[in-house]
Amino acid sequence: MNTSTSTYLNAARLLAAVVVLFDHFAQAQFSGGYLWQMHSLGSPAVDVFFVMSGFVISYVSNSPKANPTHYSVERAARILSVAVPALVATFLLDAIGRWLSPDVYHWHDYDGSRWLSQSLLGLTFLNETWFGHIRIGSNSPYWSMGYEVWYYVIFGLAMFGIGIWRWLAVPAALLVAGPRVVALFPLWLIGVATQRCCVAGKMPAWLGLGLVSSILVGTVASLSYAVIFDALPTAIPIFDRSLTQLGPDYIIGAMFALTIAGVFFAEPLIKPIARINEKWIAAAAGVTFTLYLFHFPLIAFFRACSPWPAASWQNRGMILAATIIVVIAVSHITEQKRYVLRRFLNRIFSSPPTDKAVPLSPVS
Repeated sequence: MNTSTSTYLNAARLLAAVVVLFDHFAQAQFSGGYLWQMHSLGSPAVDVFFVMSGFVISYVSNSPKANPTHYSVERAARILSVAVPALVATFLLDAIGRWLSPDVYHWHDYDGSRWLSQSLLGLTFLNETWFGHIRIGSNSPYWSMGYEVWYYVIFGLAMFGIGIWRWLAVPAALLVAGPRVVALFPLWLIGVATQRCCVAGKMPAWLGLGLVSSILVGTVASLSYAVIFDALPTAIPIFDRSLTQLGPDYIIGAMFALTIAGVFFAEPLIKPIARINEKWIAAAAGVTFTLYLFHFPLIAFFRACSPWPAASWQNRGMILAATIIVVIAVSHITEQKRYVLRRFLNRIFSSPPTDKAVPLSPVS
């Protein structure tokens, strides 16, 4: 993966994770509705994550070292190093927060009484299969794990399955995942197709730069107009959408995929800029998976601890500052230490260890 593409993906996942953070922080019970416009941007941010994930997984699965064990170990280390601590933190923070201020946890799909079943579904990533949306405590973003992990499984079986077992295993995994998860699988596969096209195709650097510039400028202009004139649509969470409401997801995913391709082919023109910003963007993006899976329980917990009204600047500042500080600290023992879990799994499954770093989305 060239420098420009890697830096762009890191910047995109950082921005998308921050958008999801503010999408949830903007809820009235936490901040008095501050930045309420962000409610419409959380869902597109997840679309970006899915496309980015497909692109990155396609890239790493085509490396010379790729094999079924290596693929499984890498994905397990990436997901479990953050998902398991996030589940533990969610139920611990919820228990303390509900004891301090029960009213904070009164929203329509929160159920704090079934923590055991929610934990089991979260650990097995069955929380979104078929027609059930099971919220994992206060951890609203965890729903996407019930999609993402199944995409890893299905893609891995298709890539590394042998003979008739591939043709049996892939449909079986699709059947277990269920129609709602499968409905968004093509969005993830857009990322896979983009990566393959980048490797196989050719495009003049100036055309690639024009492509990504026009899409990004058009997107910023459209969002600015919508915010200024209060024209943003009401957000509809992906897991509540019917099959006829998936059009916007695929439009957003396709547009983001085109920007990735544009950056990839514009490498000769933008590489100097990418190199200047590469290190700090990579460092900031290194906490995004932890930010994604920890921020909502932390926001709710710190709101429960807050002595100020929800709409006060003291409350808003305290919640944001405390959440970011804790996320950065926790990331040093979760995703930034995933190599520890990777080495442990390598010993068990005798997979050759690798420390090769690639940009990953918060759900990759």
